[in-house]
Amino acid sequence: MLKTLPLIALVSLAVVLPAHAAEPAAATPKNAAQWCTAWRANTQLDKLSTWFPGGGGYVLTFSTRNGNGTTKKSVFGRCVSLTAKKLAAERRAAREGAGGATLQARCRSDLATEAPHYANLGRCIADGGRQISS
Repeated sequence: MLKTLPLIALVSLAVVLPAHAAEPAAATPKNAAQWCTAWRANTQLDKLSTWFPGGGGYVLTFSTRNGNGTTKKSVFGRCVSLTAKKLAAERRAAREGAGGATLQARCRSDLATEAPHYANLGRCIADGGRQISS
């Protein structure tokens, strides 16, 4: 028993010290639920005011959004739904802005040329349009 006591103390220190280490910096949320969780915790508020202008904070923004008043019923679900739509629109705009057009449009224009890189539209989309020279 006396020989195992120092071993137990050493193991407990090895477990306790990393647990009390400094919290890592908050990462940027990647999906709508993470954005809403951050807004509910009063972080990342600049994006909230950008996407949903008018102020009022998290609860007021999403509780009055669809006409249910301030009952706070399903505020998180409403936040996730509306934020997912904003994220999808932002990603779509970035994708179309970066490549000039969507992948489907680029593949259709490649197939309309005299010497297309792909045999059909499905193969082009499945390959991600990698063979199309930009």
